[in-house]
Amino acid sequence: MNKKILYKAILILFLILIFTTTAQMKIYAAKGSASASIGTTKLEVGKTTKLTVTATNCFIGYEITSSNPNIVSVSSSKDEFDTEYEKTDSRSYTVTAKQAGSATITVKSYTASGYDEGKFSLSKTFTITVTAPSSGGTTTEKPNNNNNTSSKSSDATLKSITVGGKTYSKPSTSITAPNASSDTSSIKISAAVNNSKAKVSGTGTKDLKTGTNKFTLKVTAENGNTKTYTITVVRLAEESEEPNLPDEEKPDVNQLKLTSLQIEGAELSPDFKDDVFEYSTYIFDSTEVKINAVANDPEAKVEITGNTNLVDGENIVVIKLTKGETSVEYKVKVNKMQLEPLEETQDSNIEEEPKTSKIAELWNRYGLIMIVYSTILISTGVAIGFGITNYKNSDKTKKEKPISKHSKVDFKKEDK
Repeated sequence: MNKKILYKAILILFLILIFTTTAQMKIYAAKGSASASIGTTKLEVGKTTKLTVTATNCFIGYEITSSNPNIVSVSSSKDEFDTEYEKTDSRSYTVTAKQAGSATITVKSYTASGYDEGKFSLSKTFTITVTAPSSGGTTTEKPNNNNNTSSKSSDATLKSITVGGKTYSKPSTSITAPNASSDTSSIKISAAVNNSKAKVSGTGTKDLKTGTNKFTLKVTAENGNTKTYTITVVRLAEESEEPNLPDEEKPDVNQLKLTSLQIEGAELSPDFKDDVFEYSTYIFDSTEVKINAVANDPEAKVEITGNTNLVDGENIVVIKLTKGETSVEYKVKVNKMQLEPLEETQDSNIEEEPKTSKIAELWNRYGLIMIVYSTILISTGVAIGFGITNYKNSDKTKKEKPISKHSKVDFKKEDK
């Protein structure tokens, strides 16, 4: 065997071994990462945008919270998922603007680990600014052919409405004032605009008849846009008798309800609906739950009891809405589960189980390659040993031939 060819073959096999070993080491260096993004941080009331969480080479669990769900809400409060090796996955959630103001959306991981078993964290905040719709409700665009209104304000909203001495801040377009006594013959209505160049009509002192009285305020913006607000006042009959009202105008107890009910870090079962009054959920190792409850009437009082000093097992939390003599109750059955006896076992599984599963997975994927590499190494060693032995034998043969020839010559000379 040619010595140079042998050395070249050994060098090529050695380089192949180094290259494949380096590629194999990358398996153990697959670090995990995660990020969060949002479509826009400026919304109008009623509009939505998408919040996206993206993860690579990892398992991640995280919570999504809103600093003020009354202004901005998110479709989910908690989620987790596992990506494949060297793969990227993402989840999207709907962010909804409910009323004007600002709120902060926070995405924070409670567990995150990559394929290299390294821990990392995700913490991202987005401040969402919500504005009133440029044209919504009963707002209409009033044409004006004489003036250029592009630079004029379109704000036709009210900052407050005062009815009989009671002030409603950031009022809705429909307000029901407290009932007036039978001896109240008139009531004063006033309003304040958000934009100083807007004008309001319909204010002043209004006569009250026995029964239901409805009054309309019309707001005209600087550019001609208009918006109307309706105020309802019921004047009671004499001797506190209920006025003889049509059925559709009688107060409805069921009108007092929740528009939103959320428990931080837990899910309601069934999903929230304003006409469902009993729910259940479960928590782990916590003595208190934070509840966000929003009534459909801003004047209603929301009272939450039973959400602190929770004990193991079943706890009943009551959310009570009260306005005047009307009250409505929602109940949540909170099941507190004790995990202390399982913590040690669970922790050991978290650290040991991934190692076993990943080693098994790597062996299933790359075991054959490792056998091939081992075969190459053994074959290389055998080839080197065979080449060296062959080379020595060849060299020995070359040295022995002249000696044999010389001996024959001497032998012939002795015969003569």
